[in-house]
Amino acid sequence: MILIRHAKPQDICSVLELIQELAEFEREPKAVVNTESDLNQHIFKDKICNTIVAEDKNEIIGFALYYNSYST
Repeated sequence: MILIRHAKPQDICSVLELIQELAEFEREPKAVVNTESDLNQHIFKDKICNTIVAEDKNEIIGFALYYNSYST
């Protein structure tokens, strides 16, 4: 069964690996400039974005990164 949950700091390595895999699929592997430190800062300290992960058998198999924006 797949579990969807908010990402935790210990998930960042897996999230970054998935980001890099997506960049490779898109034939842009050098486009990824984020580091684990950057993601931790942006998600957990500055809170400029949020991340959820999909987990199956204790392995992260997917993620979604999003941010809130409000406009009238």
